[in-house]
Amino acid sequence: ILPVDFSSIFWPVVLVVVGASLVFGKRQSGSMREFSDEKVDVFAFFGGADTPVSSPAFRGGSAGVLFGGNTLDLRNAKLAPEGADLELFAAFGGVDVLVPEGWKVVDRGVPIFGGFDNKTIPPAANDTNVPTLRVHYVTFCGGIDIKNKE
Repeated sequence: ILPVDFSSIFWPVVLVVVGASLVFGKRQSGSMREFSDEKVDVFAFFGGADTPVSSPAFRGGSAGVLFGGNTLDLRNAKLAPEGADLELFAAFGGVDVLVPEGWKVVDRGVPIFGGFDNKTIPPAANDTNVPTLRVHYVTFCGGIDIKNKE
């Protein structure tokens, strides 16, 4: 077994935590949920959050976790005609996003000692009028899954 030099990962961890606090603002322990009919803002800190969204014109928002778990259920929502942008962050925990079949999911992000998995069923190639969910993510020692079923 190789010894781990924690001093070499201390500053990257500090930078990720500071970055998360800047992105998600000041939060308290537990979970914070804020969402309107069109936007969602969910952050779980040393806890968990299950957030169902049933918006008729979902435009996006953010979901994150630090040492916890978060499930964002969009299966009863409809995307706005221009689509939606969703910012995801996971550090030492996981975020699950459930989307209905037929949505196109385009992802871009950075997994750092973590993972991202898009398990959605893509829409038919000849269907050009498909709603698009654009996902931007960062993971650090955590994971994000986007899927159609639990």
